[in-house]
Amino acid sequence: MPGRFLKKRGSTINLRSSIRYQNFIRRTKKVAPALLGLVNGQIDNLRLRKQFNGRQIVFIEGGAHTGELFTNQLTKYLKVKFWWGGTCYFFKLLNLNEAEFYLFEPNPKHIATLKRYQSKYSDNRIEVINAACWVDHGKMKLFPAIGHYGDRGNTLHIEKKEKLDVDNAIETSAVHLSKYIQERFLPYDYLILQLDIEGSEFEVIKDLLRSGVISYINELYVEWHVYCFPEKKEDCQDLIHQIERIPGLTYSALY
Repeated sequence: MPGRFLKKRGSTINLRSSIRYQNFIRRTKKVAPALLGLVNGQIDNLRLRKQFNGRQIVFIEGGAHTGELFTNQLTKYLKVKFWWGGTCYFFKLLNLNEAEFYLFEPNPKHIATLKRYQSKYSDNRIEVINAACWVDHGKMKLFPAIGHYGDRGNTLHIEKKEKLDVDNAIETSAVHLSKYIQERFLPYDYLILQLDIEGSEFEVIKDLLRSGVISYINELYVEWHVYCFPEKKEDCQDLIHQIERIPGLTYSALY
């Protein structure tokens, strides 16, 4: 291989086996990932600040459960991590008080857990709403799931293909999501909406499209429960096709 051997004072030296070379490689392997993390973090920082550019950042989560996706969003937008010498470090991309969080959860059992985030992230405006995201205001029945995933599958829809405790339905409130967004926020706000609402997403997304409120949303993340509602497969494909054609909207499916 060219450059592998060097002549020095009439002798042949294998550069790759030299102590100096090995030490250099060892230091590089330790430092390079950390430097790369810092550089990537600063790039993300500049990208996000340019992207938000003074706009109010709003996170809305439908089906917050105990806050698993909410904490993922905190990691994604508000801090970045990198490794240095086997230790994980974090630095902030955005100040926590630059964002507002609205967490919808229809199961009253999880509200206390979600409200703990209000004290943990006291610089933020975190509003916990004990209600389901729907296409109208009112009272509805929430059917507890008792299958493999436990109460993560609680649903407003008794026809869901999952084991449900239909005899012990919970009365819960429903919020008309399109109207809620239209009345509370401005089109100029940077709005991130994520939905894990166990079958209600089909009607909620239709309503967002029909009302034009989809134009308020900059990032949309949806878990489609087609496997529990096989009759909705064509509806789901049509909705995704419409979403993907909207200019300026970042869309991704949750799994």
